Amino acid sequence: MISLTLVSIVLLFLVIFFITKESLYIFREVNFFAFVSGLTWDPLAREPQVGILPMILATFYVSLVAVLIALPIGVGCAMELAVLEKKWLKGFLTAILGVLAGIPSVIYGFIGLLVVVKFLEKKLMQPS
Repeated sequence: MISLTLVSIVLLFLVIFFITKESLYIFREVNFFAFVSGLTWDPLAREPQVGILPMILATFYVSLVAVLIALPIGVGCAMELAVLEKKWLKGFLTAILGVLAGIPSVIYGFIGLLVVVKFLEKKLMQPS
């Protein structure tokens, strides 16, 4: 069992090393500060412009909206389960929440992509 753990740790460090080694090439062409604060992403231009600030801000905004949506729902569910008097209903709802928590977030994102995006496309009359 220890050998499998060591193999996993070594593989993890090899992946980190490989990604770091391969990503350092871009910093020969582009300053790190320009990379982080740049607004344009055009790596195939004669003079590559690879700014990731819009991506960082988009990630922050999406995370903020997700927290604003999920926080009241999560706190509300926790408060309801804490004060629920019927033991059988409390056990049932706790089991349901356990199953939902066990589903990877990628699956929820995929469902959102298939359902929510299609819904918004139809409502906003955008071509798919």
